[in-house]
Amino acid sequence: MMDISIVIVCYKGWARLTKCLESLDAFTGKNISTEVIVVDNKSEEIAIEEIKAEFPRFTFLKNEVNGGFGNGNNLGAKSAKGEFLLFLNPDTVAFEEEIEKLLLVARQNPSFGIVSCHQENERGKESIASGPFPHLFNLTGFQRTVIKCLTPHSSPLTPEISLPDWVSGSVIFIRKELFFRLKGFDDDFWMYSEDVDLCKRVRNLQLEVAFCNDITIEHNH
Repeated sequence: MMDISIVIVCYKGWARLTKCLESLDAFTGKNISTEVIVVDNKSEEIAIEEIKAEFPRFTFLKNEVNGGFGNGNNLGAKSAKGEFLLFLNPDTVAFEEEIEKLLLVARQNPSFGIVSCHQENERGKESIASGPFPHLFNLTGFQRTVIKCLTPHSSPLTPEISLPDWVSGSVIFIRKELFFRLKGFDDDFWMYSEDVDLCKRVRNLQLEVAFCNDITIEHNH
């Protein structure tokens, strides 16, 4: 079985998507087997055809509707052949060695339902990629800042791995079997919060959401 199916949902933003796919196209396949599935959320632009021609090894799917982030990822997952799914934003840049580390962490820790990692932009600035579940006292930015200063939003398991409530949908690593057992992302979230919802359902199964501080993927918002 293939190790990882990498699923990317795009809607325009062609320069960022091209940079992302270039990083994935550089994978050697020496230690892990991967496939890349790109879902175009009905952008209706000729540029996607040009990108498709540039990356013939990858699978490109056209969504019949722009159903949002979760809907597009669910469509891509249906075509996946990998043991694991890696959902990546089109504005990320990934390196093969870091993806190998994600796979190793997931395989060595069957209690981890979702694995994600440290993210920073091309200038080295960290991107906030995890957090506490929403509740009455953290709905505003001010409340979140105060709570962050007073209490951590995640529990450290080791110096390298913490266990937050949720991780960003920009990088989500999950077993395909578990993803389909959870019935994927909830399509009712058009964009934003579908990652929090998926993590909550993983936690409801008594599985952990893990964040790897020593693994890095570039993420340019």
